[in-house]
Amino acid sequence: MDHILLAAYRRRALAVMAAWLAILLIGALPALRLGTVVRGGSDAVPGSESIEAVERAVAAGVPAGGFYPFVAVLHADDEVVGHAAFARLAQRLSTALLERGGATRVQSLWNTGDVRLVGRSRHSALLLIDTGAASFSEAELATAPLRAAVDSVRLPRGFSCEITGQPAVLYDLNRRSSTDLLAAERVGLPLTLLVLLLVFRSPIAALLPVALAMTAATLSLAALYVLSRFTIVSVFAQNAVTMIGLGVGVDYALLLVAAFRPALAAGQTPERAARRALEEVRSTIICSGAAVAIGFLALSLVRLPFLKALVVGGVVVVGVAVMATLTLLPALLAVLGRRVDWPCQPSAASAGGTFWRRWAQLVMRRPILCSGVSLILLGCLAAPVLRMSPWNLGASGLAPDLEARRGYTLLERDFEPGWMGPTALIIEAPAGRTVLEEDARAGIRRLVAYLGQDPGITAVEASAPASRVAILALITADPPESTAAAARVKRLRSEAGAALAGTGLSLAVSGAPAMLADFDQEIFTKMRIVVPLVLLLTFVVLLLHLRSLLIPLKAIALNLLSVLASYGFLILVFQDGHGAGLLRLQPPGGLNAFIVLMLFTILFGLSMDYEVFLLSAMRARYLRNGDPEQAVLQGIAQTGGTVTSAAAIMISLFLAFGFTELVATRELGLGLAFAVALDATIVRLVLLPALMALFGRANWWLPCVGSRPRGALA
Repeated sequence: MDHILLAAYRRRALAVMAAWLAILLIGALPALRLGTVVRGGSDAVPGSESIEAVERAVAAGVPAGGFYPFVAVLHADDEVVGHAAFARLAQRLSTALLERGGATRVQSLWNTGDVRLVGRSRHSALLLIDTGAASFSEAELATAPLRAAVDSVRLPRGFSCEITGQPAVLYDLNRRSSTDLLAAERVGLPLTLLVLLLVFRSPIAALLPVALAMTAATLSLAALYVLSRFTIVSVFAQNAVTMIGLGVGVDYALLLVAAFRPALAAGQTPERAARRALEEVRSTIICSGAAVAIGFLALSLVRLPFLKALVVGGVVVVGVAVMATLTLLPALLAVLGRRVDWPCQPSAASAGGTFWRRWAQLVMRRPILCSGVSLILLGCLAAPVLRMSPWNLGASGLAPDLEARRGYTLLERDFEPGWMGPTALIIEAPAGRTVLEEDARAGIRRLVAYLGQDPGITAVEASAPASRVAILALITADPPESTAAAARVKRLRSEAGAALAGTGLSLAVSGAPAMLADFDQEIFTKMRIVVPLVLLLTFVVLLLHLRSLLIPLKAIALNLLSVLASYGFLILVFQDGHGAGLLRLQPPGGLNAFIVLMLFTILFGLSMDYEVFLLSAMRARYLRNGDPEQAVLQGIAQTGGTVTSAAAIMISLFLAFGFTELVATRELGLGLAFAVALDATIVRLVLLPALMALFGRANWWLPCVGSRPRGALA
């Protein structure tokens, strides 16, 4: 009878493997094509002042493309702007941009007479380009045709023409992020495989988690490609989904393989060993997957269109990783059997169990000292959060070889950085009136006089593209992503309207600086909702899984400490510049708001991997013997090695992203790597056992259930 059951199990395992192979083959092609459809990771916030003002202006007849301008920096090494060759080349470029590049308007010295478009060195000139784009996302896509049009013009020796501006920054960010992703994978995956080889001492056992992680990442990227037909799929979604897919995929597979090998070494058949391993880790993996998915689902509360794809991709990659671990991996293990251990045969006992048990005993003998020192250390690391400064990605955060950065370097040297994205004051007259009436013109003159008091505003360009709308374009001495630009937007919104009092005109602040400021405001405001919601839902999941009131509360508090400490570390490096030289990093002076949000979302879920695995082992021992101290000791002895191995794998993956070229990607990668290292050492292996020792049986108390373990005798 056993032979019949085992044969049936093998046939079912082969069917499962065949089904997953077919799904993977179907998903491989769209996953490979995702890089052709992803876009940059920033767009304006729907419903914000900056966008509503643009929408009203467009409805009144103002072309939308003027709010998403490009800048072409035409530079000559030897010739000056007044030379006839300079003028002829500018005309040829303007014609190419209009006829072949998709430009709707090109302004230059030669068709406007505006001397501000000539550089201080007189070796550079600006071409201001409008397109038909209706959003940042559409403008980003317009970058490639504009550059192709420039390339079609044969530039004389010594001349260059660089297309830059905020949309071009997003375009180059997108392309380089995709390159960085491939470079990080080329480094991270071999490191992961090396760690797995050291853990398992078997190439087959080491390859299984990597294969499962690649399966999860591939299918989730395929889902993003399909989703790109309906919504924006950002480069951040591609990078984050890949990182999470590799991280959780390897982690979940590691847990199952680590449970399978001892069962196999104990003499069980491969089929029974696979089933026993699955029973041992199934609830832990499901609980952990739910925690990660909760973090991604909470992102749907943020009003940013490109986050929709990130939410879907994050949930899909976690779901695929969980399903593959619970179905495909047991089937592979059952079919491979003892070949998984080749060439080394592990013993049934855990080789590192004695070390971790002694470590836990050492910590639990001095719980107050260990918990106190750990909390002080975490508090010191988290303290810089109180002075966090926002930082938006601009051209200066791009690699020097990218065209948007090259153009910005020329522009910054010879012009004002504000040409990268002017601030737009949109003045609107009520229905039945125009901005050309005398009282309206007087109010606008007062407003221009008020703007002249700001030394950071170097030029004000006034235009009335529609009878009811006037636009003041402010050219500033600082780039649109700077903190000075954000502060100016806030000041203009609170003060500038006073100049129009009594005229009936309304004033709204838009343009790239305002859109970036609204982007930051949306993220930091919604984090006040996202963070408590994630904490609450995670608490409910842990409460149901662990059947304890105190342990989920401690788990949430410890996870929050880990996230805050990670923020503090990033502030010390990227804001204060400590150690930046060792990393060959030019500190940007703050943290990107989107990275802050993503770090919380990703870290809170990922840290639950170790938390749930460790606490589940403790709970199983407590239900078996009723001794809270032995439950902690045995739980750490059983899981300490696996937790350390899983952490080493994640750190190697994330560090690979921490040494790419883009500053934002480096913030995310280094923040994740530091947090995982801190969480898997100080938090899980020192602070957690110390607190468990301090609270004793109270750890396992639940109202209406009490503190008595179910499995213990009365």
